[in-house]
Amino acid sequence: MFNSNIHTHTQFCDGRNTMEEMVQTAIQQGFVSLGFSPHAPIADQPDWTMRRGSLPDYFAEISRLRGLYGEQIELLCGIEVDTDSGVPSADFTYLVGGVHRMEVDGQKWTVDYSAQRLQECIDTAFGGDAVAMSAYYFAYLADFIISQPRVDVVAHFDLITKFAQRGLAIDTANPDYVNAALGAVDRIVSAKSDIIFEVNIGAMHRAGRTQPYPELFILQHIARRGAPVTITTDAHDTAGLSAPLDSAVELCRRAGIKSALRLREGGWEEVGIGR
Repeated sequence: MFNSNIHTHTQFCDGRNTMEEMVQTAIQQGFVSLGFSPHAPIADQPDWTMRRGSLPDYFAEISRLRGLYGEQIELLCGIEVDTDSGVPSADFTYLVGGVHRMEVDGQKWTVDYSAQRLQECIDTAFGGDAVAMSAYYFAYLADFIISQPRVDVVAHFDLITKFAQRGLAIDTANPDYVNAALGAVDRIVSAKSDIIFEVNIGAMHRAGRTQPYPELFILQHIARRGAPVTITTDAHDTAGLSAPLDSAVELCRRAGIKSALRLREGGWEEVGIGR
């Protein structure tokens, strides 16, 4: 059993449950550690990010919950940063980094807000070419992760496929798509030898996706490059936190990965997940 999660959203951004409710659920699930990762504030304050000025309240709530539940579970203070957020100047235990929106010719496009919005991006900014959009996204993601020395974990590597089962077609077998995805892995691993990739089941719970991020061929390449992985629920509510991680463990096994990292108060530790 992989009994930890570092990718957790609550009332401080777009989560639907409080931090305390998430802690209680994690304890019920037998977690040894739970990390919080609110979306860092962004200047124009989209509805999925932490509000500016909320960081002191976030830190205070973690401190309060550690006082209440610290003997039952380790609570870790993280944050999820994006290309527009920068990195808040605070002492976080870890940083998750991902691209939820990208800039194309001066216009910002959110890639996981809705299938309609992403299709509009493909049609408007890339002339209807979904593979060209994908290549742009993977390069954008690699540029961002490489530019952020404090980012520890790459979030939902192929987030642009979130709506693939809702009628938004991206040909992930297209050689240009494959080369762009694997090339981004190569660039990130070459620049940051200690980077961790997450195997993320969040869209399975929230968006009807049938497999975790990233797709198997990407995860196999991550394994070939020797980069470590961690398994996350990317939970936005208690039901998401309770979602079984078996699918992520099985995907790792299919990729030839025999262990995953989980974060404890003392740092990252390896957990066997092989049969």
